[in-house]
Amino acid sequence: MRIKSAKHLQSENFLCFPWKVNSWKCVDLEVRCMDKKLLITESRDSSLAITTSVDLKFAACRKGGSPRSFCKCTDESESLVLAVVTSTKEEIYFKFSSEEERDSYLLYLTETISKIAPVPVETIYDDISEASSLSFSSQSSYSPYQSMRVKRPMKKKRTPMWIEKLAREERIEDDMRDFDYDRMYEEIIPLLDNKERNQSVVGAIVSQLLKTMNPSKVRLPTCVLECRSLLESYADSFGASSHFIAICKGSDQSSRFLAVLRFYLTMLKSNRPIHVPSKPYNPVLGEFFSCLWPVPGEDIPIHFLAEQLSHHPPISACYAEHVGHRITYTSCIYTKSGMRKMWTPPFLDSLVVEHIGEARLRVLDHDEEYIITFPRAVVKSVLSNPELVLEGTTKIECAKSKISAEIQFHDKFQVKGKTKGLKDRDIVFTGKWNACVEMQRKGEPTEILLNMLLWNKPQLDKVVPPIKNQKWKESRRLWRQVTRALAGYPSAYSGDEAKHQVEYAARKRAEALQKQRKLWTPKFFEGDFSDGVEFKYRLA
Repeated sequence: MRIKSAKHLQSENFLCFPWKVNSWKCVDLEVRCMDKKLLITESRDSSLAITTSVDLKFAACRKGGSPRSFCKCTDESESLVLAVVTSTKEEIYFKFSSEEERDSYLLYLTETISKIAPVPVETIYDDISEASSLSFSSQSSYSPYQSMRVKRPMKKKRTPMWIEKLAREERIEDDMRDFDYDRMYEEIIPLLDNKERNQSVVGAIVSQLLKTMNPSKVRLPTCVLECRSLLESYADSFGASSHFIAICKGSDQSSRFLAVLRFYLTMLKSNRPIHVPSKPYNPVLGEFFSCLWPVPGEDIPIHFLAEQLSHHPPISACYAEHVGHRITYTSCIYTKSGMRKMWTPPFLDSLVVEHIGEARLRVLDHDEEYIITFPRAVVKSVLSNPELVLEGTTKIECAKSKISAEIQFHDKFQVKGKTKGLKDRDIVFTGKWNACVEMQRKGEPTEILLNMLLWNKPQLDKVVPPIKNQKWKESRRLWRQVTRALAGYPSAYSGDEAKHQVEYAARKRAEALQKQRKLWTPKFFEGDFSDGVEFKYRLA
C-alpha cells in the first residue's frame, strides 16, 4: 500500500467531483497495488471515511475533462483537471492546485496502472465521449453515449528496457511494520533535517587529530551529514528537468550548446538548492539509486540510475535518459577527499572534495556529444563558521560542433566564463551559480542567461519506489535507519550506531569476496574509469 503524499495533498487542497455535482470535495487519494484500487477518501471531523474506490485494472488517465460534459459542471480551468477513465468507461475528475501538480500525479498514476495491469490489447479508447456516467459508485457502468466512442491506435509504451532489470517485489523487514519510511522521506528536507547538526564538531575532530596527527584520517561525526546518500544527491541534480529536455529543442548547434550550459548550471543549483555545508552518506560498494523525474508538459519522464562502482577509491557512475527526446547523460566521478592544513592547532582549515572524471551528454538525433567536467567543493572554516564554496576551472565542449566553454568558479558563489565557436558571436557570462547568471555578446547589451533566484526546490518531485519494494542495496532502503535517527524520528539506534551497522556489513561483504578470491562486478555499468564507463543498457 502506498499513500500519495497525504500531507502535501491536504495542504494543497486536493479536490475531486463526480458527474452532475457542481461542488468540489476535499479528498485524499491512496493507491493500493495489492487490491488494484484507487481509494478516494473524504475528510470528516479529522477522521478519514472511504467515499469510493476505483478499479485501476485496465484504467486510463488523461489531462482535462470531456469537452462538453466537464464545462457544464464547473467553470474551473481544464488545465488543472485530471480524468481517470475506468474499464467500465466511467470518468472521475480530479482538480489540482496547479498544472504542475496535475501533471505530476498523472505521471505517477499512469505508471502505477502500467505496473498493476499492462494493457494486453493493441488498441484502447483514448478519446472519451462527450458525456459519461460519472457516479462515484463503481457499479454504475452504463453510459448512453458509448456508441460515440472512437477507437484509436494505442500509443507505444516508451519506458527504457533496462527498467526490467529492476523487477520489484515486496520485502518487509521488522522495522518497516510499525514505521512509515515512505512518509518520512516525503516529509524531510535532506539538507536541513539532521537534528544533530547543532552539535559541535570541534571536539570530535580535535580528539582524532591528537591521536593520529594526520588530517586525512579524520572520521567526520554524523552531525555534519545530510539525510541522503551521495548517489541520491547526484539524482537531485536533475531537479530542473525541463532544462535537460530543452537541449534537444535547440534549432541549431549554438542554441543547443547554450542549453547545455544552462542545464549545467541548473545541476549545481538543484544539487544544493539550500546553502548548507553538509556531507552526504558515502555509498557502499554496489549501492545504487533509481528514480524518475517528471518533466513539466511532458508525458514521458527522465529515468535516472546511479551505482557505486568502487568504495576505495570512491567512484560513482550515473546515467539518465529521456526516451522521447533521445537524450542521455552518463558520468563517472571519483570523489577525492582531502583537507587543507594549518600549522597551528587544531590543524584543520578546510575540507576539499575533488570531482575527478567527466560526464558525457549525448543528443542522439543530432549525433552530438558534450564533455563536461565539474568544480571541486570546499568547506571553509570547518571548526567555526562552515561555508561551502565551489572552486576551479571546468569545461564544456562538443567535438562535432567545435564549440566549447571555459567556466571558472571563485569566491563564495561567483562564476564566470566564455564560449568559443558560437555561430552568432561568442559570449562572456558572469554571476552567481546558485542565483542569476548574465551573458553578453561583444557590442550588445547584457542579457539573462539563467535566473535561479526563486529556486529552492525541484520543478516537480522525483518519483522513488516504495522502500518495501526496493532492493536491499538501494540507497534509501540501505540507509533508512540512519536517516530516521538523524531526522529525529523515534529510533532504536543513534545516527552513528545505524551508520556503523551499514558500514560494518559492507566491510564484511568485501572481506568475504576477498577470501573467495572473487571480484565484484557492477550490475549496470561496464568499462574502466581510465578508459571510460558506459551504461550497459544505454539508449542507442
